[in-house]
Amino acid sequence: MDRYGIGVSIVSATEAVIYDASAGNRALDGWLATTERHYGYVTRQFRGRLAEAERDLDEYLPKGAFVGVKIHTRLHGLARHLAAAA
Repeated sequence: MDRYGIGVSIVSATEAVIYDASAGNRALDGWLATTERHYGYVTRQFRGRLAEAERDLDEYLPKGAFVGVKIHTRLHGLARHLAAAA
């Protein structure tokens, strides 16, 4: 990052996008606690899991390390759907 003059980055957890949103957000939260140059997006899929989504938003956004929400409507859980179809 320093080489290219990038001071901070905003990231999301691949695990949250492809496999399990809550587990990925939890893992990202742990990693963000170890760095000062990275911020996160809470990754959610709202379709049919509103209570779980609300819980993640309430838990992570107030911390300050998470600066927004990344919404995936089709990719979230894709790996499970592909495995079930095989």
